[in-house]
Amino acid sequence: LGMVKIPGNDKSLEAIEIRMKLGAEHIHAGHESSAEIQVYFREEGEIRAAISILVEVSNSNDDEPPKTDEQPFYESLLKGWEASSHWTDKFCALNPKGTELFTTNTALKAQQQKITCPKVGSGSTEQVPSVESPEHPVPNLFKNGTLIESEQYGIYSYQGSMTTPPCTENIYWGIIDAHMLISVDQFLRTQELILCFVDRSTCEHASAASEFGRTTRPPQLLNGRQIVHYCHDNMENTTLIQAPEIPEYEMEEETHPYLAILFPWLVSLFSVFVFYLLTRYVPGLPYTAVLFALGALMGVGISFREDSHDQFTSSIRMWDNINSELLLLVFLPGLLFKDAYSLNFHLFRKGFGQILIMGFPMVLAGTSLMALVGKYVLPYDWGFNLAMTFGAIVSATDPVAVSALLNELGAPPRLKTHIAGESLLNDGSAYVFFVIFSKLFLFDINIHGGEDIGVAEGFKLFFEISLGATAIGIASGFLLMFILFILKRRFNHEESIVQVSITITVAYLSYYVAEVILHFSGIIAVVICGITTKAFASTLITDQEMMSKFWEIIEHLLNTVLFALGGVVWGTVISNQDDDNFTFGWNDFGYWILVYILMTAVRFFLFGFFYPIISRIGLKSSKEEVLFQAFGGLRGAVGIALAIALDFEVRHETVNIDPNRDFTRQLFGVTGWIALVTLFVNGTLAGPLLRYLKLGRASEVREKVTDQYTDHFKRKVLELLVKLLGESRFADVDFKFVSHHVSCLSKLTLEELKMAARNVKERTTLARYKQPDLSLFDSHFDEEELEIVKTMTKVKLADMFRSAVRKINMLKRSEMETIRMGRASMIWNENDGSKKVLVELRLLFVELLRHAYQDDMQKGEVDVREELVIYGLNESVAITEDEVTNGHPINDWEACQRLMNSFIFKHIRKYNEERFLAYDIHIASALIQAHEEAQMIFQHNFCKAGLMTSVEITVLDESDAQIELAKEKLNTIDRAQKKRIMTYLMASILLNSEARDVNDHVKRGLLKAAEGEHHLERIEKELESVRKAKYGEVNVDFVVKDLPPSNHKAV
Repeated sequence: LGMVKIPGNDKSLEAIEIRMKLGAEHIHAGHESSAEIQVYFREEGEIRAAISILVEVSNSNDDEPPKTDEQPFYESLLKGWEASSHWTDKFCALNPKGTELFTTNTALKAQQQKITCPKVGSGSTEQVPSVESPEHPVPNLFKNGTLIESEQYGIYSYQGSMTTPPCTENIYWGIIDAHMLISVDQFLRTQELILCFVDRSTCEHASAASEFGRTTRPPQLLNGRQIVHYCHDNMENTTLIQAPEIPEYEMEEETHPYLAILFPWLVSLFSVFVFYLLTRYVPGLPYTAVLFALGALMGVGISFREDSHDQFTSSIRMWDNINSELLLLVFLPGLLFKDAYSLNFHLFRKGFGQILIMGFPMVLAGTSLMALVGKYVLPYDWGFNLAMTFGAIVSATDPVAVSALLNELGAPPRLKTHIAGESLLNDGSAYVFFVIFSKLFLFDINIHGGEDIGVAEGFKLFFEISLGATAIGIASGFLLMFILFILKRRFNHEESIVQVSITITVAYLSYYVAEVILHFSGIIAVVICGITTKAFASTLITDQEMMSKFWEIIEHLLNTVLFALGGVVWGTVISNQDDDNFTFGWNDFGYWILVYILMTAVRFFLFGFFYPIISRIGLKSSKEEVLFQAFGGLRGAVGIALAIALDFEVRHETVNIDPNRDFTRQLFGVTGWIALVTLFVNGTLAGPLLRYLKLGRASEVREKVTDQYTDHFKRKVLELLVKLLGESRFADVDFKFVSHHVSCLSKLTLEELKMAARNVKERTTLARYKQPDLSLFDSHFDEEELEIVKTMTKVKLADMFRSAVRKINMLKRSEMETIRMGRASMIWNENDGSKKVLVELRLLFVELLRHAYQDDMQKGEVDVREELVIYGLNESVAITEDEVTNGHPINDWEACQRLMNSFIFKHIRKYNEERFLAYDIHIASALIQAHEEAQMIFQHNFCKAGLMTSVEITVLDESDAQIELAKEKLNTIDRAQKKRIMTYLMASILLNSEARDVNDHVKRGLLKAAEGEHHLERIEKELESVRKAKYGEVNVDFVVKDLPPSNHKAV
């Protein structure tokens, strides 16, 4: 370049060095260029100025047509640099140890993993041709030794410092405001020269590039520096003029690592609303499919908001760029272990031959056939290895989505075992195929991590990965069994927690050891670990319910985040907002629909081809089961995770303009579409297909059995109704309302009422029996026949006398003496510290009240949706406990009233007096019920009948006083209002009792989960109708015609 003059400096400066940068250190108009050329000038031995040329790749801008012409000046630089690189390679071929003058910076060497570099010294040792400089080395920048302006470009000027050592300060910087356009080939050659730089001192690779392939310092803030733009004034002579100052470029704010926690928890929050809408309004749509669609919308949204840096968007971007190995390690172990542990081991063992055929030969055939579809049907020009990778990904059915679907539909156990077992095993084999062919694909495109694997080596690698992972899984399962065995205290709750927690620990460690340390298949390892645990260690778990609930929660959370994340990545891919070359169009969606159809056809073909075998071995699949299994092959968690992992691997190891990015982008676009369609279409239609094939429908015998359970539920509800009618608070209720909202009472016959009354009387001791008031049935049954039932419920005097005599005879003289001596000791201790004893007994009674309220909530005595009622009752117990500790008597009614009459509640009460009146009735009724239950437990489990001490009597008297205060409050309330609220309460108690009975049948295995869910859904709707009627949301004056008195068969 010679001697030149810089604007603002009359002295001639000598150009001494040209530096190439991957990435840019200057931002022009908010855009970061692909590369930057920096020319340094010196005066009197020190660097005084630098001119920077921003470089763009010719086809990286969508607004301009692609250009393939090479930039001549840039080409001269590249050829000279490549010649130097060839000389270095020739030198290292002759001197493998290099000059040995310096030691290579191993830290920089370790970062050289961006591309696969040729072996040092592998090039030709022949003469390297010389490189001629072009006629105009720096076109149109210098004229007669002076930097000039032209109509094509101007110069931005500021005072700054060098960005690399020696970091000289206060030098002149000039940045050409027009970009130099180079070809893609020129850029890739530059990338290879920088990333594959060889140090002659050691003849080893020693790139100075960062882990992201950059050789630039990140752009810094201007910090008040003045920038002057020199441009042309459109006159005949070229001059330099000063333009206004340009606005300061604002750097992106730093993304803090803690923002990563925001995405999964906000997704979990959104999923609650999704779950609510699906269960209430659109029960046919699969939960995971909607989450995937929601994630896709988020992905599209952040793609069109590149300038947004709010916390949620930043968190989504962090998860969008999650490390591939970390992604698999976070999600897959938990999901796969849960499904493996949930298998019916007996059926799995019996049908293992079938499942093995579905999990290996069928997967290999499916991978090959779908590879043909990917290579010859899709218009993406995929190579063989990428097509096989695609085939492996879409061959993996999702056990998570499938098992959730089967549980929801109430499929038979053998069908569950077929589908879940197939999903787990084909996930393992599909993953091994994915590993092999993805390595080959990465090798094809010269990316770190790729390997050239031959056919024989591929089979060896398959069995090595599979068998090694199986061994790790079995060892992990037996390790878990040993740990569970030593933690075998069945009555220690904390030990049960440790047992459950160690299962997730071993599950994740088995995956980590197999996948990360030993490079086997983590998927196979964790699946085998789960099956081994189920087979040999499940009986060692002391709390099976805790184990089940814990893993259901883990599965729900992981499933929720993973499907949403898959949707996010898919949304960003199809939004066409990345800086990649390839963009998706409507034609792509047409091809994807065709791929889905062909994929379904391939799966049906495979099951048809292997049907003669799987119908004769193991569990012997029927035609209906095979048809459903072929259609029910949902794609989801595993396929999405693998596609994300491969796409991230390629994106992390390449730059934006690398065309190899297009391949994995296309692959993930198709995979995400397949997952979305199978979840929506197959998942939605699987239920009707199951019923059509009569696989999920109960047989006639089964329906008769469940009908008996329905009759049982009705008898239980009716018996509870008779018991409640023995309580004074329900003496005046509207049976017409109750029978309208409690469906099992809608067709009540007199014979059923008579049987319920007889059962209640026979099964209840005389001490606890309360004669029911059946007068509310007067208008529903014949008066004479109802009178017979009323007479039957009465307690005869002779029965009462015989009961008393029986109790007295049961007390022997020795027992009476023992009681007397024990009570005397108690009285002595009481006299020794009666105040302390009284405080302890009061605290004991308060604890009984707390448990009574909790029990009443489960029974429906207290509606869990009445937040203010529950809050008032719980706070009254807490306040009373504090007062009792300080020596005050039990006075929870007053504490409750103080709370309900507080300043805040008084102001709220003004706006809805009727609802607060209902609260008063609920609180008074609940308090009476809780105190009576607490008194019963206190007397029977602590006190001795007839020999109570004074402190025990004091506690019971204080409790009686609270009951009287609550009754006085009820007596002040209008009878009609009280009748209405108590009617609602009775209906709520009856429905909650029925729900508890249904759940009990499900837990004991008398009802299937789907059958129990059917009953519970009905009960939930009836409870909701009671709640709406309670607060006037519907009219309670129902039009129900009373039947003639002579018809006593049914109401």
